[in-house]
Amino acid sequence: MKDMYHFGLPGSVVWSMHILFGLFFIYLGYLIQEGKPVNKFIGTGLIVMGSLMMLYHAHLWFYESSEDATEKYRRSREPNVEIDDDSDDEMDD
Repeated sequence: MKDMYHFGLPGSVVWSMHILFGLFFIYLGYLIQEGKPVNKFIGTGLIVMGSLMMLYHAHLWFYESSEDATEKYRRSREPNVEIDDDSDDEMDD
C-alpha cells in the first residue's frame, strides 16, 4: 500500500474509503437484486459520488498529462537522503 497519495492524502484514508464504497455498492446491489425500492437519497448520493469521482480523476489525468507536472511529481517522490561521510572521522578521534 502506498503511504501517501495525491495532495498528501494518507493511504489508509484512501483504502478505507474504497472499502466503504465497496460495502455501499454491495448493499445497493442487494436492494436492486431483491427488487426492493431504492431510496431517492441513495440515488442522489450516487450522482454526487459519481460526479466527484469523475471530476477528481479528470483533474488528475490533466495534471499528470503535463510533462512538467509529471517530472515535479516524480522528483517529489524521490527520497532525500544525504550521507555525511565526515561523521565517521569524528568517532575515530
